[in-house]
Amino acid sequence: MSIPLRVLIAEDSEDDVLLLVRELRRAGFDPAHERVENAETMNAALDRQTWDLVIGDYSMPHFSGTAALTLLRARDPDLPFIFVSGTIGEDVAVEAMKAGAQDYISKGNLLRLAPAIERELRDAEARRERRRAQAALLERARLAELNSDVGLSLTNSGTLRETLQGCVAAFVRHLDVALARIWTFNDVTNEQELQASAGLSIQLDGTHSRIRVGEQVVGRIARDARPYLTNQVSGDAGVDDQAWATREGMVAFAGYPLIMQDRVLGVMAMFARQPLSDFVQKALASVANGLAVGLERKRAEEALRRSEERFEKVFRASPVAITISTLADARYLDVNDAYLRMLGYSRAEVIGRTAFDLGLWRDPTERERVVQQLRGGSAQDVETVIHTKDGRARNVLIALERIDIGGTECLLGLLHDVTEPRLLEQQLRQAQKMEAVGRLAGGVAHDFNNLLTVITSYSDLLLEELSSDDPKRDDLVQIRKAAEGAAGLTRQLLAFSRQQVLQPRILDLNGVVENTETLLDRVIGEDIRLSTVLAADLGLVNGDPGQLEQILMNLVVNSRDAMPNGGQLTIETANLHADDAFVLNHPLARPGRYAMVAVTDTGVGMDEETKVHIFEPFFTTKEQGKGTGLGLATVYGIVKQSEGFVWVYSEPGHGTCIKIYLPCVEAGAQPTAAQGATSDSGMPRGSETVLVVEDAPAVRAVVRQVLTRQGYTVLDAPDGVEALRLAAEHTGSIHLLLTDLVMPVLGGRQLSERMSELRPETKVLYTSGYTDDAVVRHGLLETGVAFLQKPFAPEVLGRKVREVLNAPKSN
Repeated sequence: MSIPLRVLIAEDSEDDVLLLVRELRRAGFDPAHERVENAETMNAALDRQTWDLVIGDYSMPHFSGTAALTLLRARDPDLPFIFVSGTIGEDVAVEAMKAGAQDYISKGNLLRLAPAIERELRDAEARRERRRAQAALLERARLAELNSDVGLSLTNSGTLRETLQGCVAAFVRHLDVALARIWTFNDVTNEQELQASAGLSIQLDGTHSRIRVGEQVVGRIARDARPYLTNQVSGDAGVDDQAWATREGMVAFAGYPLIMQDRVLGVMAMFARQPLSDFVQKALASVANGLAVGLERKRAEEALRRSEERFEKVFRASPVAITISTLADARYLDVNDAYLRMLGYSRAEVIGRTAFDLGLWRDPTERERVVQQLRGGSAQDVETVIHTKDGRARNVLIALERIDIGGTECLLGLLHDVTEPRLLEQQLRQAQKMEAVGRLAGGVAHDFNNLLTVITSYSDLLLEELSSDDPKRDDLVQIRKAAEGAAGLTRQLLAFSRQQVLQPRILDLNGVVENTETLLDRVIGEDIRLSTVLAADLGLVNGDPGQLEQILMNLVVNSRDAMPNGGQLTIETANLHADDAFVLNHPLARPGRYAMVAVTDTGVGMDEETKVHIFEPFFTTKEQGKGTGLGLATVYGIVKQSEGFVWVYSEPGHGTCIKIYLPCVEAGAQPTAAQGATSDSGMPRGSETVLVVEDAPAVRAVVRQVLTRQGYTVLDAPDGVEALRLAAEHTGSIHLLLTDLVMPVLGGRQLSERMSELRPETKVLYTSGYTDDAVVRHGLLETGVAFLQKPFAPEVLGRKVREVLNAPKSN
């Protein structure tokens, strides 16, 4: 069987070529040959196909065998070349062998040709195999270097862009490509975002910085999740920017999707100015897989780093106290600034120490109780008490979460200081309780005053009828004194319940303090030092001077009793502007300007439980019989009715400070001078007609009796409706309407308004055991409105009636 042989013969003699071909066939070859006799035809033949062997004549007129050998070796170092010549000498043959020929044979000895060809074909294949092995080894080395550089880039500590930039630089360096780029996929915008570029361009902005999936070759690679390769860029419809590719001389393009678990993470692509070999294509496929894995890891690391950075920022800047401690022994690994501010420690004092080292938990079982809430993995809104560096107790709400740090089970804790909110809640509950108790006290005082009016009035009437030596007179006097004492108690109850009628005017609190200072000196005794610190520019207030003096007296007496062994008592005044921050911490206050008077003592002080109850009526810490428990209740009521508020600070063994805040009046107001009391003696008489309206029968009866004795004509009615009927039917004048303020069906104010329409000349005098707070606040005591507080004595009633009748009628 003949052996196929493709042989190129450089020979100027056609006869010699036929002789060579005949010899090859004789030796068992089946030659396919072509004769060339110059460089042009030889190059064309080499371009046209591959050859197994080249035979060349050493000497030709226009193309020497040496020239043919040089041309061949420039293109293929392994293709066998045998000189066959009739004129070659031994020295020439040696030079030819040095130049790269495999053998030389004389045309006169062609029997050597076939064995030489067989030998050289075997040697050529061996050389090609060695060269392929060397190439493969070199390719593996290049691939190893490429993978190494890409791997180093993927494992560095830089950003994602810095990492990918190192990868594309490695592509350009090891694969001889002109431009290499990497895009990553943004699943929010459905775009490929350019992250790295090396070679011809390193710019990341421009038209290719963002490529939508499905658009351009990069977008189609991402959409189809398949690589796209070509060694014929020019004219390839799949490659965009043909004009740019032609201008830059681009020949090849390779693009690979970066896929991880069926997800396209991005695309890597590159252009080259020469065809990409199979090795390059295989290398790119291999690198694409590794790059996808590294990209996923890098993105995860970057996401983790961003998360850690966000946590670190939140951890440090959070206004909520945050701690990280070991679960086993509560040893602090880290705490934020808010926690340090809460406890008063420095970071160095806390880190590495335990909660017990710092004394945060006075009772070890308390922390155990909190940790027990973690059985389900987390604990929320666990309220407990911890102690600061200076020993103060703080109420905190704790949220805890188990976390693992380096194999150590730890606790992430969030602590919210609720000390102030809890205190404010307690104060609000106390205020609500005081409001309810106040309404009850006011109702009791109202009914009690009606009874006391009857008792005192009848006592006075009987005393007028008895002689000075009557043995019953002393009994009546004792009854009268007891009634006066009971009236004092009801006045305090009304003050507490804010249902007394105040007679306010513009006051300077400094003046009130100065007016009472002498009296206060006598009250406190010699073993207590009294000092005053009065603000020179103190704002004016609208208040009842008698009630404000009563406030000072009650506070000073309490302070005196709290200092049985003597001490220091200080009365201080100051201005306050209550802004939103102040109101936030003082829920009973409203924004605005206040004048403050504070009474501070160095007495025994009060604990928290006592402070909760001090404003309750009848609550007292004094021995039985030494206090009514209405002193501070009275203070509270007067201040609240004056639209102010009270603030108390006290600690056992460190004294007490009670601050009274009253709202300031508008700038420009002037203090009002106090009206002097009348000094007329005796019960004034009269002959006018008085309409008495009172829903309490006993009170109505005694008022009628007192006024009748003084010469007045008295009409009486149990309610406002009956009073209007009497007024309509009475044919004479009605000079005065004496009416209770609060009555069912038709109250005194409404009755007065109806009477002014029916009898405009009639004057009005109101009476009441209490006045509803809302009515007082809405202007009952405007200028010209007369009022008589129950209980009242017959003489007081007579004088007030005469006073109103003598006064000009107000419009």
